[in-house]
Amino acid sequence: MTQTFSHRTPRSWLKISIDLPAALTDTVAGFLAELTGSGTEYADADPGRSRVTGYLAGEPAASGEALGRLRLFLDELQGVFPELEGAAVETSTLAEEDWNAQWKQHFRPFAISPRLVIKPTWEPFVWQGPDPAPMVIEMDPGLAFGTGHHESTRLVLRLVEELFSAGQPFPQRVLDVGTGTGILAMGCGLLGAGRVLALDNDPDAVAAAADNIRHNRLEQVVSAAHTPVEELAAAGETFSLVLANITHDVLTLLAPHLARLLAPGGTLVLAGLLAGEQVSSISATFQALGLKPIVQHTDGEWAGVALARPVES
Repeated sequence: MTQTFSHRTPRSWLKISIDLPAALTDTVAGFLAELTGSGTEYADADPGRSRVTGYLAGEPAASGEALGRLRLFLDELQGVFPELEGAAVETSTLAEEDWNAQWKQHFRPFAISPRLVIKPTWEPFVWQGPDPAPMVIEMDPGLAFGTGHHESTRLVLRLVEELFSAGQPFPQRVLDVGTGTGILAMGCGLLGAGRVLALDNDPDAVAAAADNIRHNRLEQVVSAAHTPVEELAAAGETFSLVLANITHDVLTLLAPHLARLLAPGGTLVLAGLLAGEQVSSISATFQALGLKPIVQHTDGEWAGVALARPVES
């Protein structure tokens, strides 16, 4: 039966689209992703040109500062790449009801990893492959972001499945920081975790995650909460696997707390990072806190990295 979750009065989004030379797509899309805190969309425009779109939460009146930063960035970039001159920035307001209707048209069942399929509550899924049927997470994002389509989500699950497969016991105490709709937390619950705590500082995300957890009958294993990471770390809690799919700046701020929450011998998986400089920076930050990078993967412009805390002697 189709299920709809609703947690608050819908808000507005500012849709920001930039027409630019195709060679600068990744550079501008990376900045726009940092600016909005969400993924970006690409589309081919005229030959040799591309159109990048991002969505900024909040009322248009409060978006002036962000747009000012974007235009300053484009002006500075034009100083290095003169061909950027004339890049058009278009904005429009999108009501959340319209946003939900738009992504529902395109949200179909898909494999987020070899062992996991994500399906919306309103779509059927019948497995027809020759291999064993994958585990299915059925969900409705509600008014929180996170359908699992973004590269960073896939990167986290790819790293987790690679690290804990082929007979490797799955970590029993797992923490998912910035859970959004709960996809990563539920995935760990299905893959074999004993207990998973899913945290988010957005009450709407916590509500959406809790609804999705109940809908998938995982409440005996996975729970969603609004507890601040700092409070959890101060209480002396530790986890054998910690996931954090957030932005580089937030990961840097949370680094001391995330490191403290990781048990000796535990694994920390980070994503939401742009490949290259951001990965190098965040790896150095956690190495200074006693963690050791063990594996890294990229998907397009995005990267995920796993680090381990050595077992204390």
